Amino acid sequence: PAWADFPSRFYRAVLIEGGGPIPDMVLIPGGTFLMGDEWGDGYSNEKPVHSVTLSPFSISKYEVTNEQMREVMQWAYDRGKVTATSSTVLNAQGNSQLLLDLSSYSQISWNGSSFVVDTGKEDYPCVEVTWYGSVAFCNYLSEMENRTPCYNLRTWECDWNAGGYRLPTEAEWEYAAKGGERGQKTKYAGSDNIDEVAWYWENSTNPDNPMYDGRGTHQVGTKAANELGIHDLSGNVWEWCWDWYWYESYSSASVTDPRGPVSGNNRVERGGSWSFNAGYCRVAFRVNCYPDSSGFYLGFRLARTVPGR
Repeated sequence: PAWADFPSRFYRAVLIEGGGPIPDMVLIPGGTFLMGDEWGDGYSNEKPVHSVTLSPFSISKYEVTNEQMREVMQWAYDRGKVTATSSTVLNAQGNSQLLLDLSSYSQISWNGSSFVVDTGKEDYPCVEVTWYGSVAFCNYLSEMENRTPCYNLRTWECDWNAGGYRLPTEAEWEYAAKGGERGQKTKYAGSDNIDEVAWYWENSTNPDNPMYDGRGTHQVGTKAANELGIHDLSGNVWEWCWDWYWYESYSSASVTDPRGPVSGNNRVERGGSWSFNAGYCRVAFRVNCYPDSSGFYLGFRLARTVPGR
């Protein structure tokens, strides 16, 4: 399959029944950490700093790439799970939620029968994906690997005990970004020097991918990893998380495996992006957006529940 020709850092070189890209996942042991702004220069929605305990989970080493998205959405289209036009990819179940906006900024296009990635953009992070699209991707990839999907794509509820891929919770994302038990309490994911670990506004000039003012996304994994070997948790693209957003959701009480409010209007995004300045790339910074939003600065990465947790 096409993904077998990709650099080995993006995929484990094994075949699975039915084919498909297998993301490189990092196992993160459970632990307790301080969630929130530990440096005292954050916003009020990053406070109070509070203790959170997490069960073990896995998270992908890289942001989901254009080639991964192309192959998974092609698989889904061929099985009638999505519909596609030159401008949109829609969920074929439920209320036909927008999954991908194939706008001029998307590096994936539809030719009437197949999804195609722009030449040379295969290992750039997928952008213009909605929260619904990231959730649907998790389910389709789970099915490709014969794993039990986590989500109901009609109600958008999550089965936390399923063995498939899902989005990280906001707490899982921050724990991973802070380096887990190996964390050195750096302001960005893996360093206090943002240029070592992140593509952000001041350094994201890219003549090979000029999205705005000569700047744009960069290939995943081209900046240094954090203490857990995970790349781009700061910068490159904002990353969707599972949680509904609530400005005052942080509490001084200890919390075990928090999953955010039970309802809301917006979903959490974390990590900053190439089109934002350094302050937005801090590991404690929080932002939110409507789940049907998309943009040339917005992508995601995968997580999985560890069996038996």
